[in-house]
Amino acid sequence: MIELRIRELRGVMSILSKVAKSELPIVLSYKIAKIIRALNAEIPAVESANKKLLSRYGKLDKDGRYVYHADGTLDVEQALQEDYDREFKELMDTCITIPCERISIEALERNGIRLSPIEVMTIEGLLTE
Repeated sequence: MIELRIRELRGVMSILSKVAKSELPIVLSYKIAKIIRALNAEIPAVESANKKLLSRYGKLDKDGRYVYHADGTLDVEQALQEDYDREFKELMDTCITIPCERISIEALERNGIRLSPIEVMTIEGLLTE
């Protein structure tokens, strides 16, 4: 079993997509593909929950589009900001559990997969020694 938080999903998927482009032995390829499929299956539920937060708290412009600050954060009525921040944090901290085997660090290394320390930290929960 693999567990990760929703906030980690985008970074993990980015790195797995990079690794998935490499030619690897079939068993390793299968494990990586299985993890990617399982994580992809979680995305619609995450997007749905996020849309609920947007509709509940987001400010709309005159054209009915959500308003964002320059830093990319949602513009929320000041009186609702604390509630939005709490609910958004709860969503991002939600744990996803997928029924997949972890990936061996040795198998990646044996097959020429090179990752930066930051990339390893990002997918650390998927790795085993």
